[in-house]
Amino acid sequence: MLGLIGLPAFTMVLGPSALILGGVALVRGTRRPVRALAGLVPGATDLMVLVVLVTAHTGFLRPFGL
Repeated sequence: MLGLIGLPAFTMVLGPSALILGGVALVRGTRRPVRALAGLVPGATDLMVLVVLVTAHTGFLRPFGL
């Protein structure tokens, strides 16, 4: 859920949070590993979008007019 919310906004905070929480869930042996993976994928996508925006010299607040 954090990864999906983090894609349009708060990419720098929610993307890593989704990766960390999804990874912790997998390491602890959750009964729902598919749900943990479903959190890891958008979290990784958030970080990739952040890297692309920062390297394109637009920053991560530019799309929001800030």
